[in-house]
Amino acid sequence: MKLTLESIHNDPLMVESMKIFLLASALIVVIISLYFAYLGYQSRSQIPPSLGIVNNSLLPCPDSPNCVSSEAGTKAKQFVSPHNVTESHNGLILGKVNTAVLTLGGKIQSKTDHYLYATFKSKLFGFVDDFEVRFDQTQAVLHFRGASRVGKSDFDVNKKRVQAVTDLLN
Repeated sequence: MKLTLESIHNDPLMVESMKIFLLASALIVVIISLYFAYLGYQSRSQIPPSLGIVNNSLLPCPDSPNCVSSEAGTKAKQFVSPHNVTESHNGLILGKVNTAVLTLGGKIQSKTDHYLYATFKSKLFGFVDDFEVRFDQTQAVLHFRGASRVGKSDFDVNKKRVQAVTDLLN
């Protein structure tokens, strides 16, 4: 039997099956969207995790793959390279990082002479990522740490964000 649009319309069982399939598909999309909306809300309403500089370095990443860091001891999958700072940029570097973060849509939460903390919010569901930069003046490098507050994966958003910041600094 050849399957045509007319044969589908003439078969009540086939029409009913298609309706059930479309309804189930729509329901799955709604459930997944609601789940991600809930995670986005949870991310926005959470108190930021422990952040900052401890023993002259940014805190290590947790085991989840939604965090990257340039600090020593970071697992290979989560490691991003630190950014070398030229001597001419030494005193101005965090101001340049500040500008790069704002250019990329971040919101500065706190800033000192050697540390910057910002947050980024995704457009679709409002997921919040925490982004930290530590200026190591003795080694003339910037260290980065970027982490999503919820979930396991960030689809490499934090790694790409570190790269975007370093691209803007160059």
